[in-house]
Amino acid sequence: MSELERAFWDKYAGFILSKNVSGRAAEATIRHAQQFAYNLGGIKLRDVDKTFLTGYFDELGRCNNIVAWRFRQAVSAIEMLFEMLAVNPVIREFNWEECREAARELGRSIRRWPGQFLRQKRWNDDHKGMVL
Repeated sequence: MSELERAFWDKYAGFILSKNVSGRAAEATIRHAQQFAYNLGGIKLRDVDKTFLTGYFDELGRCNNIVAWRFRQAVSAIEMLFEMLAVNPVIREFNWEECREAARELGRSIRRWPGQFLRQKRWNDDHKGMVL
């Protein structure tokens, strides 16, 4: 990572800290933003539009290993990235909340790993009547 990149990500870390994102959540938020930024395929952040974002989040939602809360975290990370830059109108044009809400659908359609349902059933059977 070049010095310029390091300075940029340090600035982003400070920005998300000002938004009360810290600790492991901050580390994950930075990773999501970096993954997005480094996979733009030559497009500059200031040139990203709604169509590109929609395609990116559609693709992210199709990943077999993404869970709903992590998807919402990625959306928030990218939103904060554009908010920090404040030079791209996509921050105002894109419906970030609607995108986060799409994670509810994602939560219903996530692939499960073998044995997960059996383990969940055993846990439910063992904890019947327990008030959480």
